[in-house]
Amino acid sequence: MKLDMELKPGDVVLLKLLGSLLIFVLIGQFLILPGIRKHQDLALEREQTEERKQEMEDTIANAPMVEKQIEQQQEQLKQVSNPYYGRMGNQQVDELVTGLILDHNLFPVSLSIGDTYAEVPAAYFLSRRAANAAEASDTDTTADTGAESTANMGTLLQAEYTNITPVTVSIRGTGENIRAFLNDIALNCPGLQVRSFSMNSGTYVSDALQIVGSTDAVCTLYVYSCGDRGASGEETNQ
Repeated sequence: MKLDMELKPGDVVLLKLLGSLLIFVLIGQFLILPGIRKHQDLALEREQTEERKQEMEDTIANAPMVEKQIEQQQEQLKQVSNPYYGRMGNQQVDELVTGLILDHNLFPVSLSIGDTYAEVPAAYFLSRRAANAAEASDTDTTADTGAESTANMGTLLQAEYTNITPVTVSIRGTGENIRAFLNDIALNCPGLQVRSFSMNSGTYVSDALQIVGSTDAVCTLYVYSCGDRGASGEETNQ
């Protein structure tokens, strides 16, 4: 059987149609579609630029109000932190605790200062503060997300500016002076807290070869300070 290789008029028309279709496909693939994608990218970039512009305009418009809020918060922070200590180095903490010990005619046998860390101490479970917090938690279950975010932000700010420095000190003296030392901290030093203590009475021989009675005590203290963790060496507020 002999194949007929001659193109008929219908075949020529079909080839022309296929060629035209191929040209349209190539034009769409390499010219039209890239243009559409570029247009979409430019439209998205323009939209993002408009959003950034609006944010910048809102920030500029709200700048005076934000500055006023910052000033108010700084003043509130100053008032709240006034009874407590500013950020202190180890030497200042040593001078504070040792000075208080010597003021009560006690002898500091040893003193160890731990690393300062940022934390808001939990309220004692029988205190009024703990009761108010528990009541607010039970009754405020319908608070909106904005209020919850504000509360979380307040806790975060407290954690950033409330610092604890643990101090373990061993002291020697009379039982009466040790108790006066502990009472003085509890009543007159809001920036100090006795976390634990133990007392042991005993006797020792003095330089004059006399038997002298004394009481040894080991206390764990927390020194509370307010301030940015980046600051150090500040004077105490008390």
